[in-house]
Amino acid sequence: MPSWAGGKEREMSIGKEGSGPGLHGGNRWAAARFYGYEPAEILDFSANINPLGLPASVRRVLANNLEAVTWYPDPEANEVKDEISQQTGIPRDYVLVGNGGAELIYLLASAFEPARAVVPAPTFSEYELAVKSRPGGVARRFLLPERDFCLDVGAFIAYLRREEAANQFNLVFLCNPNNPTGALVRRSDVLAIADYCATRGMTLVVDESFMDFVVDSSQYSVVTDVLSRPNLMVLKSLTKFYALPGLRLGYLLAEPVFGQRLRRLQVPWSVNVLAQMAGVAALRDQEYARQTKAWLVAERAYLSKSLADLGLRVYEPAANFILVGLEPTGPTSTEVWRLMAERRILVRDCRTFFGLNPYFLRLAVRTRSENERLIQALGEVLSR
Repeated sequence: MPSWAGGKEREMSIGKEGSGPGLHGGNRWAAARFYGYEPAEILDFSANINPLGLPASVRRVLANNLEAVTWYPDPEANEVKDEISQQTGIPRDYVLVGNGGAELIYLLASAFEPARAVVPAPTFSEYELAVKSRPGGVARRFLLPERDFCLDVGAFIAYLRREEAANQFNLVFLCNPNNPTGALVRRSDVLAIADYCATRGMTLVVDESFMDFVVDSSQYSVVTDVLSRPNLMVLKSLTKFYALPGLRLGYLLAEPVFGQRLRRLQVPWSVNVLAQMAGVAALRDQEYARQTKAWLVAERAYLSKSLADLGLRVYEPAANFILVGLEPTGPTSTEVWRLMAERRILVRDCRTFFGLNPYFLRLAVRTRSENERLIQALGEVLSR
């Protein structure tokens, strides 16, 4: 059996040490430049983007409104707010629209300055990078590989209780489903964390950027609970589900007074006019959402089985990506990345995630023909 990352549960005190690189998937530009490819020649499994591509409704809106780039965008993104409110049932004054989820994460770090944050690890790196870009620090609560990197909610709350006095935490980030592990936390458990945080004056930010891919999301999402819990905020991204990473669009659901505070910190006109138009069209496109979920259920099962047949350790996925463990007697994740890149295929080398060793990859779920190409190339690389 491979020696998966972790072993004993570990904790790291707040501080600047060990911040590590903040690398992400999806950088086809750098790979193309290094290998001499055209960016369009690269098949990208490193970015968790819906392979069905832009919804047809969004394509029409963009094609018919190019002249709008000569206008200043609505600084309040009012039409986007209205549509989000319509779709979620959350009053529009709870909605803050941003230039992707990343902008909103950095706004949160600024608003809590000095932020004293807690993050489970491994998880999305921008929470920690945002906090450390300002005066503040981060404590990591490491997830156990023998629990498939699933959050032990009781142990997590016990950790907060034990460490809060010394560290004076004021902010907790929780990615649900988690990136890169794909693990989910049930709604009741998320609310238990939120309720404990409320007793200690801490804010819980739940990043639901991949929740739209979860078939039974009502068992996990806490979107509607922001109305009853002022210390609970929910971050959403349209980038992944609607294939809009180049336009950048996300939103935060938060208690209105705090949302206004964030708005004052936000750069004027941060959400461009085409992103706003695309967002409204995407949110209204219910057929695209149905097609995506139908595709994902079938294709994720196929890819998971195919990866397991290669001898990889497949962690149960809940979204549109799969975490896999490599045998430590074989090539490292970096070596696999290089050999796959030479074949014009990008995978996510997970060595930059705290809590994962150099034998983990994250792979996006793509179309059947693309997934078949991935499996063939991975088989060649792993059998070298």
